[in-house]
Amino acid sequence: GPMLLLAVPAAVVGFIALRVTDTGGFGTFLFFGKAHAFEFNYPLGIVSALLALAALGLGWAAYGKRSISLEPLKARLGGLNRIIENKYYLDDLYQWTIDRIILLAAKVVALFDRVVVNDTGVDGPAKSVRWTGGIIRYHITGRMYNYALGMVIGGIFVALFWWLLTTR
Repeated sequence: GPMLLLAVPAAVVGFIALRVTDTGGFGTFLFFGKAHAFEFNYPLGIVSALLALAALGLGWAAYGKRSISLEPLKARLGGLNRIIENKYYLDDLYQWTIDRIILLAAKVVALFDRVVVNDTGVDGPAKSVRWTGGIIRYHITGRMYNYALGMVIGGIFVALFWWLLTTR
């Protein structure tokens, strides 16, 4: 199925490149009409097709019918066979990248989000209002003599400030 999904577009592009259709070739699309004409290299195409068919037959004989043993070849390849069987260690490289780089970057972003965005940007104004309210709440007592004392003290400060400005 996946190979068929890749083969059909490849064949379509190949026919476009071979100028089977009236599009002027695939190169005109890539180079805006100034492309070199497509030239099919027949010897290379024939050798490539024969190698692909030979590999298909060898794979079918080794894995489909199990008429060919690959153990002698694996023994001769040694370390190279281990690298191939471990898929060139790409899965290990991906896992290391995720474990060491991606997750570390995610932790840094999460810390930034929690400390800067949430604690400071979102919660910061609310905390500052709460802190300010906690400090200035003591001046609201509901007792008239406290308010009168505040007005008298404030009036004294205003009078002193006015006197300092006018005596210069």
